[in-house]
Amino acid sequence: MTVKLRFLGSLSIIAGSKVVEVNLNDGDTVRIVIERVAKSYNKVDLMKRIFHKDGGLGVNLLLNGRHCGADEKVNQKDEICIMSPISGG
Repeated sequence: MTVKLRFLGSLSIIAGSKVVEVNLNDGDTVRIVIERVAKSYNKVDLMKRIFHKDGGLGVNLLLNGRHCGADEKVNQKDEICIMSPISGG
């Protein structure tokens, strides 16, 4: 079972790839999948950009095209998109 992790914008530079396919275990959440990728590629900077020290998110997460939280369960063939927040005025 796999899931796609898509990094958008400057996050793809930090991650070193725009898309990563990750093996999925039963009960995995968005947070677990991201942590697994960051650890396997030794991307400490990526973790710091995505998760704040207090556990909050520094990015927007989409699961299959809809906004989600880091603790949402992931299923086979899901796609997680991670993008930096966008603001303007």
